[in-house]
Amino acid sequence: MDFKKIFTDSLTSSLRIFVSIIHGIAFMYLITNVLGSADYGIWTTSLAVINLAAAVGGLHMYGSLIRYSDGEKIQEKIVEVCSIVLLSSFTLSLTIYLFNYYFGIIPNVTTDIVKPIIALTLMYIFFELFANYPRALNNVKTYELYYIFKHVLELLVAGIIISHTNDIILGIWGIATVVAVINLILAINYFPFKNLSWPRWNSCKRHLVYGLPMVPKAASSRLLTHADKYIIIYLLSPSSTGIYAAAYGISAMLGRLTRPLDSTLYPSVITAWDQGEYNDLKKLYTEFTKLYVILSIPALFGLGFLAQPILEIISTEEISHQGWYLIPVLGIGFIAKGYLGPCKYIINAEEENHKLALITIFVVLINVGLNFILIPIIGIIGAAIATAISYMALSVYILTYVKNRIEFKFPYMIAFKSLISSVLMLVFLHNFIRLNNSIIALFSNILTGVTVYLIFMMLAGGISIKYIKNIGDNFS
Repeated sequence: MDFKKIFTDSLTSSLRIFVSIIHGIAFMYLITNVLGSADYGIWTTSLAVINLAAAVGGLHMYGSLIRYSDGEKIQEKIVEVCSIVLLSSFTLSLTIYLFNYYFGIIPNVTTDIVKPIIALTLMYIFFELFANYPRALNNVKTYELYYIFKHVLELLVAGIIISHTNDIILGIWGIATVVAVINLILAINYFPFKNLSWPRWNSCKRHLVYGLPMVPKAASSRLLTHADKYIIIYLLSPSSTGIYAAAYGISAMLGRLTRPLDSTLYPSVITAWDQGEYNDLKKLYTEFTKLYVILSIPALFGLGFLAQPILEIISTEEISHQGWYLIPVLGIGFIAKGYLGPCKYIINAEEENHKLALITIFVVLINVGLNFILIPIIGIIGAAIATAISYMALSVYILTYVKNRIEFKFPYMIAFKSLISSVLMLVFLHNFIRLNNSIIALFSNILTGVTVYLIFMMLAGGISIKYIKNIGDNFS
């Protein structure tokens, strides 16, 4: 296993995650300040529907493209997966249209929003296929750059449209247009128009056998991410959804701590598993778990402490006062979620995708049930509690599964020292730091918290200069 390549690819992925965070924060700031929390609730719920529909309509064909392509046959594979997705997209579009006609796609929202939702869903499905073409060739940096380019253009075009028209429907149309143009450019570059031939049924069948079991898992993952917003808009109001979505968006940054590893670990872990490099995998997951514990625990404490000023800076005072207390609760769930990404690839490598799908569906049922029970009783904090419980349950299952396969060690002592150091950091910040909504003060507080935590961790023996050097040596 090439640890250096995993590390360098992850640096590019980190840039994409950073741009993605800025993308989300910028839309949050723009819509909440220009239109209000209710419109932001409609915006986030619309994107939730789009992401769910794209996960179903794509049939996980991008994963099959990565799993079964090699350098010589990848153009043949792209034709096969595109043919499958073309048929599934037509069926999906008709289903969404009919559902909207009879029931309405989003409760308490005009049905005019269905057309841009369908358009953007289809564009996202095909973008995911074309963007993963270089990833299938293990060229992760190009894959990441495509997503960065898409995020920047989406923000630029939709931001201009919304700020000038005060219309989120036109904003969604703007994003759909941007992604359509990008898809056209990628299709011209990757699709073999000159050597086009009919896809072979046996190959298509192989893609479906791999991809279809992942559809319930992908759909369930999206439901686990977005069902709470849909239920809140149904049981309460778009404004409540907007407040919850703002807190959710900030907390979700904790779940992105490991996202830079995802795009490169998927092909790397599968290749290492197929080649029997189990010792390398054991080393990888042991070091990853230790580093994740060291980073994630203080991040949770720090984000909880700074929740109110962060929300006030990037949204509105109303949202800050009504939503800050959701962030620590949601953060617990996202710390668990962040650990899931790299671990689940062992299950993918074993081609036991149906197990991942089943446990995710089970957790979604728990999540939806808890949302319907708790939200009417205690409001949007009930949705936050449901999310935290759901992700912790899923994390426990996947961690147990992976440990039984590669037997890596969980750093319980490091976790304990990190917890104590984080509590001491919080005590220091509470007594010596004055909170306000200044961006400069916010970054100063973050820097102070990081410094104090590192000092306490070194004093406790949780980390050392030698450990930091060893991390670098692992990738050299």
